[in-house]
Amino acid sequence: MLTAEEIKRTALGLGADVVGIGPMTRFAGAPPDHDPRFIFPEAKSVIGMGFRIHRGSLRGPEEGVAFGMYGAEEYANTNNSFIPMTLRRLGNYIEDRGFDAVVYNQGHRQTWGPVGAPVRPGYPRPDVLMHLRIAGVICGLGEIGWSKIFLNPKLGPRLRLAFIFTDAGLAPDPLVEPGTLCDRCMQCVRDCPSRAIPSKDGETESVTVEGKTYTWGKLKETRCFIGFQAPKGERNPFLSKSMTPANLDVRRQIERADQLGDSPEEDAERMKIRSYIEANFRPSAQGNYNYHYTAAVCGASCIRTCMVHLEKRNKLSDTFNTPFRIRKPWRLAFDGDEQRPVVED
Repeated sequence: MLTAEEIKRTALGLGADVVGIGPMTRFAGAPPDHDPRFIFPEAKSVIGMGFRIHRGSLRGPEEGVAFGMYGAEEYANTNNSFIPMTLRRLGNYIEDRGFDAVVYNQGHRQTWGPVGAPVRPGYPRPDVLMHLRIAGVICGLGEIGWSKIFLNPKLGPRLRLAFIFTDAGLAPDPLVEPGTLCDRCMQCVRDCPSRAIPSKDGETESVTVEGKTYTWGKLKETRCFIGFQAPKGERNPFLSKSMTPANLDVRRQIERADQLGDSPEEDAERMKIRSYIEANFRPSAQGNYNYHYTAAVCGASCIRTCMVHLEKRNKLSDTFNTPFRIRKPWRLAFDGDEQRPVVED
């Protein structure tokens, strides 16, 4: 006999910060190429775990003085080192008790997507890629905020998600009510340096789980990719001529990408600009070389903004002695080909 309480206690002991469980039936209606029930049709339960993004790792970009730690620690080390060990050990614990454990991590999504041939009639093409945020909703771990960032009642936007599917029948957790955390303040929209998050009346996406509908803004992903690793000059301290001559051309490419619309043709052109930036912008290229993730030069602006807002509203159970945002956010301006701080009263 394996119980939900036993699984949660073990997962927390192995390093997960939050744990939730959902029945596989909550995936009803998922598109086949995103439906994990095709991976393990006999699975009865999905175990969702959240692993914290350290609040302190966001202080470097908040102060504008250290940008590498977030990508190295909170992306590469957490996704590729720490989470896999916790998944493996919990998977061992489950399989030692006679139940299968299918572990699913962010790294599994770095594959080709649905490009092969179906192996049986009615099956999707390999690879099935589960929507991690929707799975988090299904496990009762939280909701999806307007910016598409997953929000948890304890950690807010500061977590990475990982899952195990098992044929053990486990008591499920209740769903978090839509709107519990995200109040549509739209501060993420205003603070996004690449205008990747739609305004309040913009295009949306949604999912309905057991009669509850969760809606979020349809993220302009190519804009987000570029803004994440190479935002505009006022939010990017690495574009001065004194850095490297190549940065001046990167600056022009960033400006060009920002001027493009969002038609398929313009988005395809933006993708070419993204590839150029990844190859020629030193913070991004070094991030890829050192830890296989592009640098978060935007400093995870949407995460920081949302976290500050939720903490001010006392919405999170994880509390701290010091407010995160102590000083006004920094901005830069160009003086010729050099950058200087914008001093505000």
